[in-house]
Amino acid sequence: MLKTSGAVIQEKEGKHKDCWVMKLDESAEFEGMNEPDKILVRSNGTVTYTGKDIAYQLWKFGLLDRTFNFRKFSTYDDGHILWETTSGEGDPGAPRFGGAQKVVNVIDVRQSYLQKVVKEGVRQLGHVREAENSIHYSYEMVALTPATAKALGIDVSEEDSKKPYIEMSGRKGLGVKADDLIDALQSKAAESVREGSKREGLSDSDVEQLGREIAVAALRYFMLKYGRNKVIAFDFNEALTFEGDSGPYLQYSTVRVQNIFWRVQVKSVLARTPSRRYYRVKTSVGGGSRGPATTYSTTEIDFLAAYIFQEDLWYVFPAAVIEGRTCVCLAPGSKRSKYEKYCEAWKLMNPAITVVEPGLPSKLDGDSGSAFAETFTAAAAIAPGA
Repeated sequence: MLKTSGAVIQEKEGKHKDCWVMKLDESAEFEGMNEPDKILVRSNGTVTYTGKDIAYQLWKFGLLDRTFNFRKFSTYDDGHILWETTSGEGDPGAPRFGGAQKVVNVIDVRQSYLQKVVKEGVRQLGHVREAENSIHYSYEMVALTPATAKALGIDVSEEDSKKPYIEMSGRKGLGVKADDLIDALQSKAAESVREGSKREGLSDSDVEQLGREIAVAALRYFMLKYGRNKVIAFDFNEALTFEGDSGPYLQYSTVRVQNIFWRVQVKSVLARTPSRRYYRVKTSVGGGSRGPATTYSTTEIDFLAAYIFQEDLWYVFPAAVIEGRTCVCLAPGSKRSKYEKYCEAWKLMNPAITVVEPGLPSKLDGDSGSAFAETFTAAAAIAPGA
């Protein structure tokens, strides 16, 4: 197609003699390049990767008069079939693939120039709309630190050992499979679990399960914490650390937060004095014949829950609200009562946890605008399932 359309020409002389070349020197996209032209077919007749990529892009848009053969690869429990290409006889019942309206190629940033060539190739064939709908979603490469590469059994030269990271390359045979990486991470994580839980009596299966959950979290978090335009130099020790910016540390923090036990003081009142419009709830200990009343502090309790029998209502107060007070007066339903916002306020004990900083004034008066309670939200755990 490219030859027929005149998009490529066969060089008759020079270093590209007998090669089929796409001329790009007149394209604004490649302006200023020393050698913008791209060889698609070598002098020996073999097609370059770029030439194959152009053909593949045309297939994605349904612009070729031929397609691949497909066969069933596997079937999910819900009956959905996963298909794979085959060089043999295809399944006649296979669905038609290709024919997209827009194609997004997710390929690392090192392929930016070649993706521009692919797009220009589609354009020079007269498919302007398809060329405009050819999107390259680039990302920086994922590399390995020398120490991690060695741990994975990759032969690292002395020169490469001094580099901050080693690029993976399929063509050079330098890389690691995802399953192998997970297995290696799981092995190291399981070692840490086994060493740190000797007194817990965990079984081998428990250790392996925890090791896998930590490994998956470590990998997911490490890959996600970087922007797509930054090089990811994967390192075992950094990914598996239980301190700082890591998946295991986030898991650890989440478990700690979820295991916080609130210190709750429960009070109740049966009825109110007929002459009063409010209920008087005691928020202290002692008083009267038992000596001076002692108020509660944030160092002793986290919440005070007061139940009004006659109204069948609970009031949930953060300790800072009643700290230093011997009692509070509650008027259920009153819009003027500053305590009404604490009626059935059980949400204060949910994952959004109110923490009172020590040393702050004891009164928390909503009307005065003195906000002495700091709220933090428990970080969501990274899904451990793989």
